[in-house]
Amino acid sequence: ALQIRCPCFTFASCYAMARVSIGMLFAMALASRCVQSLRDESKEAQRHFQKAGEDLDAANDMEATRIIFEDFDRARDNARNVKLNPAMDLLQKDKYIQPMRKLRDWESLTIFRIHSSYELQAFNTVWQDDKLDQKCIVEAAVDGAQYVKYFVGTNRHKAEHSRLRGGEDARRSLVEKARELIANQEKFVIKASHGANSNAIFPYCDTTSPKYKADHLEHDIDAALASRPDSTENWQIRVVTPGVVIQKCYDSVAKDMGRPLELKILTVWGKVVGATLETAPKEFWVTRSGAIWQWRTDQTGSGLLTRFHGKGKGRAEPIEDATMEHIRKSLKRQWGKMVKIAEKIATTFGNDELRVDFFFGNAEDGPRLNEVTYMGGAARYPKALQLKLARTFIGGYSQ
Repeated sequence: ALQIRCPCFTFASCYAMARVSIGMLFAMALASRCVQSLRDESKEAQRHFQKAGEDLDAANDMEATRIIFEDFDRARDNARNVKLNPAMDLLQKDKYIQPMRKLRDWESLTIFRIHSSYELQAFNTVWQDDKLDQKCIVEAAVDGAQYVKYFVGTNRHKAEHSRLRGGEDARRSLVEKARELIANQEKFVIKASHGANSNAIFPYCDTTSPKYKADHLEHDIDAALASRPDSTENWQIRVVTPGVVIQKCYDSVAKDMGRPLELKILTVWGKVVGATLETAPKEFWVTRSGAIWQWRTDQTGSGLLTRFHGKGKGRAEPIEDATMEHIRKSLKRQWGKMVKIAEKIATTFGNDELRVDFFFGNAEDGPRLNEVTYMGGAARYPKALQLKLARTFIGGYSQ
Protein backbone atom coordinates (compact mmCIF):
# COMPACT_ATOMS: atom_id res chain seq x y z
CA ALA A 1 0.00 0.00 0.00
CA LEU A 2 2.84 2.36 0.79
CA GLN A 3 4.43 1.69 -2.58
CA ILE A 4 1.18 2.68 -4.31
CA ARG A 5 1.13 5.95 -2.37
CA CYS A 6 4.83 6.48 -2.90
CA PRO A 7 5.69 6.47 -6.61
CA CYS A 8 8.86 8.48 -6.16
CA PHE A 9 11.35 6.37 -4.29
CA THR A 10 11.62 3.14 -2.31
CA PHE A 11 10.72 2.34 1.28
CA ALA A 12 12.93 5.04 2.81
CA SER A 13 10.75 7.79 1.39
CA CYS A 14 7.47 6.01 1.95
CA TYR A 15 7.59 7.01 5.61
CA ALA A 16 7.21 10.62 4.53
CA MET A 17 4.33 9.77 2.20
CA ALA A 18 2.64 7.74 4.94
CA ARG A 19 2.70 10.82 7.18
CA VAL A 20 0.98 12.74 4.40
CA SER A 21 -1.68 10.05 3.86
CA ILE A 22 -2.58 9.94 7.54
CA GLY A 23 -2.66 13.70 7.66
CA MET A 24 -4.99 13.84 4.66
CA LEU A 25 -7.46 11.42 6.25
CA PHE A 26 -7.47 13.46 9.44
CA ALA A 27 -7.99 16.66 7.45
CA MET A 28 -10.95 15.17 5.56
CA ALA A 29 -12.63 14.24 8.83
CA LEU A 30 -12.36 17.81 10.04
CA ALA A 31 -13.02 19.57 6.74
CA SER A 32 -16.65 20.49 7.37
CA ARG A 33 -15.71 22.16 10.65
CA CYS A 34 -12.75 24.07 9.23
CA VAL A 35 -14.14 25.88 6.16
CA GLN A 36 -14.89 29.15 7.92
CA SER A 37 -11.63 28.99 9.84
CA LEU A 38 -9.69 28.61 6.58
CA ARG A 39 -11.48 31.57 5.06
CA ASP A 40 -10.61 33.71 8.06
CA GLU A 41 -7.02 32.52 7.86
CA SER A 42 -6.86 33.45 4.17
CA LYS A 43 -8.07 36.97 4.87
CA GLU A 44 -5.53 37.33 7.66
CA ALA A 45 -2.77 36.14 5.32
CA GLN A 46 -3.75 38.76 2.74
CA ARG A 47 -3.49 41.49 5.38
CA HIS A 48 -0.18 40.11 6.64
CA PHE A 49 1.50 40.30 3.21
CA GLN A 50 0.19 43.73 2.21
CA LYS A 51 3.61 45.32 2.74
CA ALA A 52 5.55 42.68 0.80
CA GLY A 53 8.28 44.35 -1.24
CA GLU A 54 8.20 47.55 0.80
CA ASP A 55 10.92 48.80 3.14
CA LEU A 56 10.73 47.68 6.75
CA ASP A 57 9.75 50.63 8.92
CA ALA A 58 12.87 50.97 11.07
CA ALA A 59 15.41 53.71 11.73
CA ASN A 60 18.54 51.56 11.91
CA ASP A 61 19.85 47.98 12.01
CA MET A 62 19.21 47.64 15.73
CA GLU A 63 15.56 48.61 15.47
CA ALA A 64 15.12 46.44 12.36
CA THR A 65 16.64 43.49 14.19
CA ARG A 66 14.15 43.84 17.06
CA ILE A 67 11.28 43.71 14.58
CA ILE A 68 12.78 40.71 12.78
CA PHE A 69 13.17 38.92 16.11
CA GLU A 70 9.38 38.98 16.53
CA ASP A 71 9.14 36.54 13.60
CA PHE A 72 11.73 34.33 15.28
CA ASP A 73 9.78 34.32 18.57
CA ARG A 74 6.56 33.35 16.82
CA ALA A 75 8.38 30.47 15.13
CA ARG A 76 9.78 29.25 18.45
CA ASP A 77 6.33 29.38 20.05
CA ASN A 78 4.89 27.41 17.14
CA ALA A 79 7.13 24.46 17.99
CA ARG A 80 4.43 23.02 20.24
CA ASN A 81 2.19 22.67 17.17
CA VAL A 82 4.75 20.87 15.02
CA LYS A 83 4.57 17.09 14.69
CA LEU A 84 8.24 16.30 14.24
CA ASN A 85 9.62 13.53 12.12
CA PRO A 86 10.96 11.22 14.88
CA ALA A 87 14.29 10.97 13.07
CA MET A 88 14.76 14.72 13.60
CA ASP A 89 13.43 14.90 17.16
CA LEU A 90 16.54 15.67 19.20
CA LEU A 91 14.57 15.41 22.46
CA GLN A 92 14.62 11.66 21.88
CA LYS A 93 18.42 11.86 21.90
CA ASP A 94 19.12 13.66 25.19
CA LYS A 95 22.86 13.91 24.70
CA TYR A 96 22.43 16.46 21.89
CA ILE A 97 20.25 19.06 23.64
CA GLN A 98 22.58 20.26 26.41
CA PRO A 99 25.65 20.75 24.19
CA MET A 100 23.51 22.71 21.72
CA ARG A 101 22.47 25.18 24.42
CA LYS A 102 26.11 26.26 24.79
CA LEU A 103 26.60 27.16 21.14
CA ARG A 104 26.80 30.87 20.38
CA ASP A 105 25.47 31.19 16.84
CA TRP A 106 23.69 29.48 13.94
CA GLU A 107 26.96 28.57 12.23
CA SER A 108 28.24 26.72 15.30
CA LEU A 109 24.88 25.04 15.82
CA THR A 110 24.78 23.84 12.22
CA ILE A 111 28.34 22.48 12.42
CA PHE A 112 27.33 20.57 15.56
CA ARG A 113 24.21 19.19 13.88
CA ILE A 114 26.19 18.15 10.80
CA HIS A 115 28.69 16.34 13.00
CA SER A 116 25.82 14.67 14.92
CA SER A 117 24.19 13.52 11.67
CA TYR A 118 26.92 10.89 11.30
CA GLU A 119 25.78 9.35 14.59
CA LEU A 120 22.04 9.77 14.04
CA GLN A 121 22.06 8.58 10.39
CA ALA A 122 18.44 9.60 9.77
CA PHE A 123 17.89 7.46 6.68
CA ASN A 124 14.34 8.66 6.06
CA THR A 125 15.58 12.25 5.57
CA VAL A 126 18.13 11.38 2.86
CA TRP A 127 15.63 12.19 0.11
CA GLN A 128 15.61 15.86 1.18
CA ASP A 129 19.16 16.14 -0.16
CA ASP A 130 18.46 14.23 -3.38
CA LYS A 131 17.27 16.59 -6.13
CA LEU A 132 15.66 13.73 -8.07
CA ASP A 133 13.69 12.29 -5.15
CA GLN A 134 12.67 15.57 -3.57
CA LYS A 135 10.93 16.95 -6.67
CA CYS A 136 8.79 13.85 -7.02
CA ILE A 137 7.95 13.59 -3.33
CA VAL A 138 7.29 17.27 -2.64
CA GLU A 139 5.11 17.80 -5.69
CA ALA A 140 3.13 14.63 -4.92
CA ALA A 141 2.61 15.49 -1.26
CA VAL A 142 2.21 19.27 -1.11
CA ASP A 143 -0.61 20.95 -2.97
CA GLY A 144 0.61 23.89 -5.05
CA ALA A 145 4.31 22.99 -4.83
CA GLN A 146 5.89 23.19 -8.27
CA TYR A 147 9.56 22.85 -9.15
CA VAL A 148 11.30 24.30 -12.17
CA LYS A 149 10.76 21.90 -15.05
CA TYR A 150 13.04 18.85 -15.20
CA PHE A 151 13.96 17.26 -18.52
CA VAL A 152 14.52 13.91 -16.77
CA GLY A 153 12.06 11.65 -14.98
CA THR A 154 11.89 11.66 -11.19
CA ASN A 155 9.67 8.75 -10.20
CA ARG A 156 11.48 5.77 -8.75
CA HIS A 157 11.75 3.97 -12.09
CA LYS A 158 12.60 6.83 -14.46
CA ALA A 159 15.03 8.40 -11.98
CA GLU A 160 17.27 5.35 -12.33
CA HIS A 161 18.07 6.56 -15.85
CA SER A 162 19.76 9.57 -14.25
CA ARG A 163 21.77 7.82 -11.54
CA LEU A 164 25.36 6.62 -11.54
CA ARG A 165 24.26 3.10 -10.60
CA GLY A 166 22.37 3.00 -13.90
CA GLY A 167 25.75 2.51 -15.55
CA GLU A 168 26.48 3.24 -19.19
CA ASP A 169 22.79 3.05 -20.14
CA ALA A 170 21.99 5.92 -17.76
CA ARG A 171 24.92 7.98 -19.00
CA ARG A 172 23.90 7.44 -22.61
CA SER A 173 20.32 8.44 -21.83
CA LEU A 174 21.46 11.67 -20.20
CA VAL A 175 23.75 12.58 -23.09
CA GLU A 176 21.03 11.88 -25.65
CA LYS A 177 18.53 14.03 -23.78
CA ALA A 178 21.02 16.90 -23.50
CA ARG A 179 21.89 16.68 -27.20
CA GLU A 180 18.20 16.82 -28.03
CA LEU A 181 17.84 19.97 -25.93
CA ILE A 182 20.79 21.61 -27.71
CA ALA A 183 19.26 20.73 -31.09
CA ASN A 184 16.00 22.37 -30.01
CA GLN A 185 17.78 25.45 -28.61
CA GLU A 186 16.39 24.80 -25.12
CA LYS A 187 17.90 26.58 -22.13
CA PHE A 188 18.89 24.17 -19.39
CA VAL A 189 21.26 23.40 -16.52
CA ILE A 190 23.13 20.16 -15.87
CA LYS A 191 23.85 19.57 -12.20
CA ALA A 192 24.56 16.82 -9.72
CA SER A 193 21.42 15.56 -7.98
CA HIS A 194 23.62 15.01 -4.92
CA GLY A 195 25.45 18.35 -5.15
CA ALA A 196 25.93 21.01 -2.48
CA ASN A 197 27.32 24.54 -2.35
CA SER A 198 26.86 25.02 -6.11
CA ASN A 199 29.39 22.37 -7.08
CA ALA A 200 29.00 20.45 -10.35
CA ILE A 201 26.61 22.92 -11.99
CA PHE A 202 26.91 23.47 -15.75
CA PRO A 203 24.55 26.07 -17.24
CA TYR A 204 23.44 26.09 -20.87
CA CYS A 205 21.18 29.12 -20.46
CA ASP A 206 22.67 31.34 -23.17
CA THR A 207 22.06 29.89 -26.61
CA THR A 208 24.36 32.52 -28.16
CA SER A 209 27.35 31.57 -26.01
CA PRO A 210 30.33 29.79 -27.62
CA LYS A 211 29.99 27.25 -24.78
CA TYR A 212 26.47 26.31 -25.89
CA LYS A 213 27.70 23.29 -27.82
CA ALA A 214 27.00 19.59 -27.73
CA ASP A 215 30.79 19.05 -27.59
CA HIS A 216 30.81 19.89 -23.87
CA LEU A 217 27.88 17.73 -22.82
CA GLU A 218 29.62 14.42 -22.18
CA HIS A 219 32.34 16.07 -20.12
CA ASP A 220 29.83 18.00 -17.99
CA ILE A 221 27.57 15.01 -17.40
CA ASP A 222 30.56 12.85 -16.45
CA ALA A 223 31.82 15.57 -14.11
CA ALA A 224 28.42 15.84 -12.41
CA LEU A 225 28.16 12.06 -12.00
CA ALA A 226 31.70 11.85 -10.61
CA SER A 227 31.36 14.77 -8.19
CA ARG A 228 31.05 14.16 -4.46
CA PRO A 229 29.88 16.41 -1.63
CA ASP A 230 32.62 17.90 0.53
CA SER A 231 33.61 15.99 3.67
CA THR A 232 32.21 18.87 5.77
CA GLU A 233 28.65 18.21 4.54
CA ASN A 234 26.04 16.29 6.55
CA TRP A 235 25.70 12.51 6.49
CA GLN A 236 22.45 12.58 4.54
CA ILE A 237 23.83 14.25 1.43
CA ARG A 238 26.98 12.13 1.46
CA VAL A 239 24.95 8.93 1.16
CA VAL A 240 22.71 10.15 -1.68
CA THR A 241 23.21 7.98 -4.76
CA PRO A 242 25.08 10.16 -7.30
CA GLY A 243 23.00 11.28 -10.22
CA VAL A 244 22.29 14.10 -12.66
CA VAL A 245 19.42 16.54 -13.01
CA ILE A 246 18.77 18.38 -16.27
CA GLN A 247 16.70 21.38 -15.28
CA LYS A 248 15.12 24.15 -17.31
CA CYS A 249 16.68 27.59 -16.86
CA TYR A 250 14.32 29.90 -15.00
CA ASP A 251 13.83 33.31 -16.59
CA SER A 252 13.47 35.79 -13.73
CA VAL A 253 13.46 38.71 -16.21
CA ALA A 254 16.03 40.65 -14.16
CA LYS A 255 19.23 38.95 -13.01
CA ASP A 256 21.88 39.54 -10.37
CA MET A 257 25.50 38.79 -11.21
CA GLY A 258 24.25 37.08 -14.36
CA ARG A 259 22.16 34.59 -12.41
CA PRO A 260 18.37 34.24 -12.03
CA LEU A 261 16.81 35.66 -8.90
CA GLU A 262 16.56 33.06 -6.16
CA LEU A 263 15.35 33.43 -2.58
CA LYS A 264 16.60 31.12 0.15
CA ILE A 265 13.62 30.98 2.53
CA LEU A 266 14.33 29.63 6.00
CA THR A 267 11.64 27.87 8.00
CA VAL A 268 12.09 27.08 11.70
CA TRP A 269 9.44 25.13 13.57
CA GLY A 270 7.11 25.23 10.60
CA LYS A 271 7.19 29.01 10.18
CA VAL A 272 9.08 31.19 7.72
CA VAL A 273 11.46 33.44 9.68
CA GLY A 274 12.92 35.24 6.67
CA ALA A 275 14.86 34.96 3.45
CA THR A 276 18.05 36.05 1.71
CA LEU A 277 18.94 36.47 -1.94
CA GLU A 278 21.17 33.68 -3.25
CA THR A 279 23.69 36.05 -4.82
CA ALA A 280 23.68 38.67 -2.02
CA PRO A 281 22.79 37.08 1.33
CA LYS A 282 24.24 39.91 3.42
CA GLU A 283 22.68 42.80 1.47
CA PHE A 284 19.09 42.58 2.68
CA TRP A 285 16.68 40.47 4.70
CA VAL A 286 13.09 39.65 3.78
CA THR A 287 10.83 39.34 6.83
CA ARG A 288 7.95 36.87 7.06
CA SER A 289 5.56 39.65 6.01
CA GLY A 290 7.69 40.28 2.92
CA ALA A 291 9.10 43.63 4.06
CA ILE A 292 12.71 44.31 3.06
CA TRP A 293 15.48 45.53 5.32
CA GLN A 294 18.68 46.61 3.56
CA TRP A 295 21.49 46.30 6.10
CA ARG A 296 23.39 49.49 6.88
CA THR A 297 26.29 47.80 8.64
CA ASP A 298 28.59 45.00 7.51
CA GLN A 299 26.88 41.67 8.18
CA THR A 300 29.90 39.48 7.47
CA GLY A 301 29.90 36.61 9.93
CA SER A 302 32.63 35.66 12.38
CA GLY A 303 31.96 31.93 12.60
CA LEU A 304 34.15 29.03 11.53
CA LEU A 305 32.62 28.70 8.07
CA THR A 306 33.31 32.35 7.34
CA ARG A 307 36.83 32.45 8.78
CA PHE A 308 38.17 29.21 7.36
CA HIS A 309 36.10 28.65 4.20
CA GLY A 310 35.37 32.23 3.15
CA LYS A 311 31.64 31.71 3.29
CA GLY A 312 29.32 34.31 4.74
CA LYS A 313 31.19 37.39 3.54
CA GLY A 314 29.42 40.44 2.15
CA ARG A 315 30.09 41.45 -1.44
CA ALA A 316 31.73 44.63 -2.63
CA GLU A 317 29.31 45.79 -5.33
CA PRO A 318 25.67 46.66 -4.52
CA ILE A 319 22.67 45.21 -6.31
CA GLU A 320 21.74 47.32 -9.34
CA ASP A 321 18.81 49.68 -8.77
CA ALA A 322 16.76 48.21 -11.63
CA THR A 323 17.25 44.69 -10.28
CA MET A 324 16.30 45.76 -6.76
CA GLU A 325 13.14 47.41 -8.07
CA HIS A 326 12.23 44.20 -9.91
CA ILE A 327 12.78 42.23 -6.70
CA ARG A 328 10.41 44.56 -4.83
CA LYS A 329 7.67 44.29 -7.47
CA SER A 330 8.04 40.52 -7.63
CA LEU A 331 7.80 40.14 -3.86
CA LYS A 332 4.60 42.17 -3.90
CA ARG A 333 3.03 39.63 -6.25
CA GLN A 334 4.73 36.37 -5.28
CA TRP A 335 5.94 36.44 -1.68
CA GLY A 336 2.69 35.26 -0.06
CA LYS A 337 2.59 32.16 -2.25
CA MET A 338 6.22 31.31 -1.50
CA VAL A 339 5.64 31.57 2.26
CA LYS A 340 2.52 29.39 2.10
CA ILE A 341 4.26 26.63 0.14
CA ALA A 342 7.48 26.77 2.20
CA GLU A 343 5.54 26.32 5.43
CA LYS A 344 3.43 23.53 3.96
CA ILE A 345 6.54 21.63 2.95
CA ALA A 346 8.22 22.05 6.34
CA THR A 347 5.17 20.95 8.33
CA THR A 348 4.18 18.12 5.98
CA PHE A 349 7.50 16.38 6.47
CA GLY A 350 7.99 17.24 10.14
CA ASN A 351 11.15 19.33 9.90
CA ASP A 352 12.41 21.34 12.84
CA GLU A 353 14.28 23.44 10.28
CA LEU A 354 14.23 23.50 6.50
CA ARG A 355 15.42 25.90 3.84
CA VAL A 356 13.14 26.17 0.81
CA ASP A 357 14.67 27.80 -2.27
CA PHE A 358 12.55 29.52 -4.91
CA PHE A 359 13.36 31.09 -8.23
CA PHE A 360 11.12 34.11 -8.66
CA GLY A 361 10.59 37.24 -10.72
CA ASN A 362 8.73 35.87 -13.73
CA ALA A 363 5.14 37.14 -13.53
CA GLU A 364 3.85 34.59 -16.04
CA ASP A 365 5.50 31.47 -14.63
CA GLY A 366 5.31 32.54 -11.00
CA PRO A 367 7.77 31.32 -8.38
CA ARG A 368 9.25 27.85 -8.88
CA LEU A 369 11.00 25.62 -6.39
CA ASN A 370 14.68 24.97 -7.00
CA GLU A 371 15.32 22.71 -4.02
CA VAL A 372 14.80 22.11 -0.32
CA THR A 373 17.81 21.80 1.97
CA TYR A 374 18.14 20.45 5.50
CA MET A 375 21.08 21.81 7.53
CA GLY A 376 22.13 24.05 4.66
CA GLY A 377 23.89 27.37 4.19
CA ALA A 378 24.51 28.38 7.79
CA ALA A 379 27.03 31.11 6.95
CA ARG A 380 24.66 32.97 4.64
CA TYR A 381 22.62 34.48 7.47
CA PRO A 382 23.50 38.01 8.64
CA LYS A 383 25.70 38.43 11.70
CA ALA A 384 22.96 40.34 13.55
CA LEU A 385 20.65 37.30 13.38
CA GLN A 386 23.03 34.43 14.06
CA LEU A 387 22.63 34.18 17.85
CA LYS A 388 18.87 34.68 17.87
CA LEU A 389 18.41 32.12 15.12
CA ALA A 390 20.28 29.51 17.17
CA ARG A 391 18.26 30.39 20.30
CA THR A 392 15.03 30.09 18.29
CA PHE A 393 15.87 26.60 17.11
CA ILE A 394 17.02 25.36 20.51
CA GLY A 395 14.20 27.14 22.35
CA GLY A 396 11.63 25.28 20.28
CA TYR A 397 12.67 22.04 21.93
CA SER A 398 11.56 23.52 25.27
CA GLN A 399 8.01 24.25 24.09
